[in-house]
Amino acid sequence: MTCRDRNRLAIQSDLMGASALGVNNVLTLAGDPVKNGDHPDAKAVFDINSKKILSIMQSMNDLGETMSGRELQTKSNFFPGGAAIIHEPENNWNPIALKDKVDHGAKFIQTQFCYDVDLLREYMKHIVDSGLSEKLFFIIGIGPLRSDKSAKWMRDRLFGTVIPESIVQRMEQSENQIEEGVAICAELINQFEEIDGVHGAHLMAPRNLSAIAPTVKQAGIKI
Repeated sequence: MTCRDRNRLAIQSDLMGASALGVNNVLTLAGDPVKNGDHPDAKAVFDINSKKILSIMQSMNDLGETMSGRELQTKSNFFPGGAAIIHEPENNWNPIALKDKVDHGAKFIQTQFCYDVDLLREYMKHIVDSGLSEKLFFIIGIGPLRSDKSAKWMRDRLFGTVIPESIVQRMEQSENQIEEGVAICAELINQFEEIDGVHGAHLMAPRNLSAIAPTVKQAGIKI
């Protein structure tokens, strides 16, 4: 659920529709700037922000009310989440933004792509030490890379993506980059499982969807 294209009326309408259909897991996002897309002259909305969407769902769950205080016939059962970017935390880093999302009702955090297991391990150490891993489920963004060119594009142009040079070089040196991308992703998922505070992985594969199934199989994920 993004804030960019809908005002509070439309967002609440979409949420009520989702609740009626039994769709309860909702990831809240601000949304990318309109100028980055193929309709740069479109008018962005941003009537409310992602934290406000979290608080709306919290009210629908706990009070059975909309923003205006209108009573719903049935309380919702949303499981709201927010987004985060894996980064190198400073020694005195205080994850205030994540704590704020918890206060607004977030139950899980879904991150942008991260292919640096050492960086993730350090990041999650701070999360665990802060006590946030007891309040939030952390799902790490990952996916099978299609080629070294796509890896470089993601690293350089997809905001928040973390891909170390060693991964790019491994893709460059591979004779079959599709299979290598699958292998890298499966290996990282297995390493993620060993990190305290990590609860899952979010598999994303733009223009490479056929690589999802072999990645799941190679990682040993049971469905």
